[in-house]
Amino acid sequence: MKNILKFLFIAFLAVSCSEDDIKNDLADYEKGGFAKFENVIKTIDYQNGGGSLNYTALDANNNAASYSIYKISAIASGIDLGSVDVTDLNYTSFPAQVNISLNQLAGYFGLVGSDLTYGDSFRIFAKVTTKDGRVFKGEIPSTVPGVVPNENVTTQDLLNSTYGYNQAMQFNVTVACASLDVSALLGTYKVEFDEFDEYDFRVPSSYTIQCVAGDLPNTIKFLNFSNIGTDLVVTLDPATQSATSSRTQIYNNFYTYGACFATGNSGLVFSCIGTIDLKMTYSVGAGTFRGTWSLKFVKQ
Repeated sequence: MKNILKFLFIAFLAVSCSEDDIKNDLADYEKGGFAKFENVIKTIDYQNGGGSLNYTALDANNNAASYSIYKISAIASGIDLGSVDVTDLNYTSFPAQVNISLNQLAGYFGLVGSDLTYGDSFRIFAKVTTKDGRVFKGEIPSTVPGVVPNENVTTQDLLNSTYGYNQAMQFNVTVACASLDVSALLGTYKVEFDEFDEYDFRVPSSYTIQCVAGDLPNTIKFLNFSNIGTDLVVTLDPATQSATSSRTQIYNNFYTYGACFATGNSGLVFSCIGTIDLKMTYSVGAGTFRGTWSLKFVKQ
């Protein structure tokens, strides 16, 4: 037993590292290039096509020579326009002041600012070139086994907006109102489109529904929304001008499935024009129906 303990002690001495060894190893690592928002931006004020994307990009690691936008993708009127390479958006002083008009963003796709509308979106891909010439792009490493990236990229964790890094390397912005005014949303609405339930077939086309303030901050409530008189509670995110709705029973007996429930998993809300467009899922006791369905409210 003593011989075994001696062996383990000698092995521990052989593989353990001193504090100086650790410091020397860490010195071999270099900080990559990384930019972050001074204030996170998620929307662009439409202004009838005259708005612009404005933000300040900070040199997070104090080693950047430049910050550049190298690729932009877009979705306009529900159509995926793909992505385009960009070479004319380069910033060499920090903090970098970025100002890109909607006309310029639209122009990369052969459009003008007024061709865009509320809810259109752009995904911005940026890169940082460090002072020693290394380039770090706002894309995650390849997940294909055996594929080694030939460029420096950014880890998925750093690009995850929920982790609090305020990264300005890859992000999405939505064409929206200047801000979300919850009080402006209150009033009378029509259900313009209900893809799942064809609302105008089960109630007269002149039917309206009342929207009132919810019980919690940044919530609104559509009264007597369903056929069984339940209210639809919508939760609003002012930063993204997006919306979700809580799980709500809308039928006691939906065909042979029993009780049916509606949940708004995502959506957009524009108080300046009075529209709320939710993407809904529907479920019964046996499970959730496949797909998502649009549910759009328009203020009267």
